[in-house]
Amino acid sequence: MLGAISAFIATLAFSINAPLAYAAFKRGVSSQTLVAIRNVIAFIILLPLADFKISLSTLLVVMLSALLGPGLGDYAYFKAIAQSGVATAVTLGYTYIFTTQIFATALGVEHPRVLTIIGALLAFIGIYIALGGRPRGLGVLYGVLASISWGAASRRSAPPLRMQAPSQ
Repeated sequence: MLGAISAFIATLAFSINAPLAYAAFKRGVSSQTLVAIRNVIAFIILLPLADFKISLSTLLVVMLSALLGPGLGDYAYFKAIAQSGVATAVTLGYTYIFTTQIFATALGVEHPRVLTIIGALLAFIGIYIALGGRPRGLGVLYGVLASISWGAASRRSAPPLRMQAPSQ
């Protein structure tokens, strides 16, 4: 039950995120400020759950993922919202699901499947149609950068982490 409630809360938070960011931009809030606020709140909420008994290599992977995803990816996403609006930013940014698959395949973490490739192609055709066939502007580039950053930072695109067992 707790998992379902958490998923519901996460869904609400994600669904309201882009419109709130757009409203903030209209009031002069910068992308850097939004990234800082979002990451400080996440840090405060997640700190009690942190496991500080990890190897240095694991810590470096986590830090790189944080810089790529919540750092560069969120910055690009917020810039895309500011430049091109919520619909374009969300449509392009959330293609990270497919860029994650591309990275996972390139790193040998997963093997490509025909139905996955067909699904991704259909999704990109749908995105092309949804954006009117001719997305333009700096917001589009920021949306693509968000997708690439989030895809590279996603857990599925990275080799498995090797956690150290806690010492007794």
